[in-house]
Amino acid sequence: MLYNIKYNLTKNFIHLINSWYNYDASASWWNIFILRLTKN
Repeated sequence: MLYNIKYNLTKNFIHLINSWYNYDASASWWNIFILRLTKN
């Protein structure tokens, strides 16, 4: 059950990020965020 909650939160977060990404096509902050995430 804890796994399902974590999965749903992650899915909702990704959906939220995708909504922001679609709203702002340039999304330079998103690219920076991904770079920082992958750098670590």
